[in-house]
Amino acid sequence: MHAKEPMYTAIVAAYNVEKYIGSCLDSILKIQDDNLEIIIVTGRKTDQTNHICEEYSLRKNIKLVRQNGVGLSNARNCGINEATGQYIFFVDGDDSVDSQKLKKFLSNASKLIQGQKVDAILNDFYFTTETGSVLIENNQIPAGDFSNFRYAEKIIKSKGTFWNSWRFLFSKTFIKERRLYFKENSTCEDLEFAVRLFTMTNHLWFCHIPYYQYCPVRNDSLMNSKNYEMIRDFFGVQNDLRFLLKHTKFKLTSVIISKLNELVILCLPDIYEVDKNDRKRCAVEYQKFARKVSVSSGGIQKFIFMIMKTDGVYMLSCLLYYIKKVRRKKRYKV
Repeated sequence: MHAKEPMYTAIVAAYNVEKYIGSCLDSILKIQDDNLEIIIVTGRKTDQTNHICEEYSLRKNIKLVRQNGVGLSNARNCGINEATGQYIFFVDGDDSVDSQKLKKFLSNASKLIQGQKVDAILNDFYFTTETGSVLIENNQIPAGDFSNFRYAEKIIKSKGTFWNSWRFLFSKTFIKERRLYFKENSTCEDLEFAVRLFTMTNHLWFCHIPYYQYCPVRNDSLMNSKNYEMIRDFFGVQNDLRFLLKHTKFKLTSVIISKLNELVILCLPDIYEVDKNDRKRCAVEYQKFARKVSVSSGGIQKFIFMIMKTDGVYMLSCLLYYIKKVRRKKRYKV
């Protein structure tokens, strides 16, 4: 007899996270649910991460997978191909989950899946410290609400992001049938993946049972290490998504494009966060992009895009960089 396939697979990408991977995996294991499979995906050896993961792989319901390439996207894609669960969710190896909240979320998801077609569920999350203390609970989605696709516009327009892949629970069948894999050799994979998802399904549901603990205040986080290649990748994905939306009959195209414009503005401080020798090149990337993109919405977006077309983009980036530092210190108390 074949063992019963689990309902859920947690895919944990583990690269150079020796300080965090143990607490990450422990937080998932606390659920103690035979209906949950954990796949750890490791890459090249640079620290003790792989050794720690090998020890965890001896435990029940944990499978260790080696990447067949490099990068976070490749790690997730390898995990998808090895998953046996009907539904998949992602956890980065330097983050963790609230075990009780995750258990509650999966229980509610199981009830929804039994009565509806579900391609994906988008959830809220927590901003936390490295030790798991909650800094902010994200409240982008109305509390306690499972809703259908008509709420998508409201969610996309709301303050904050909607594209972090660890916010979603995905149907494995849907991902494989639609070939919705992560864009490899890119550092902007979540945004590209999520927007394609939105254009592919009318069976996206929403939930406010936050369990994911994302730490935005860790200095060694990839998100706090900006470089020219990341900015180049960002605009590559921006161009690809705008082309996709232009050629797709998607009712929320204008809403998502406005959100993409907003993201460009929010990323302006990145120019000043890269190595000073690359700042000029980064500023040129913003200028080139702003000059070929038309902004239909009025107000602040159109004004900032006008500045971005000129050499004033560098000074604007500098100003927004310091505003971001002050806001970050006030928001996260760091």
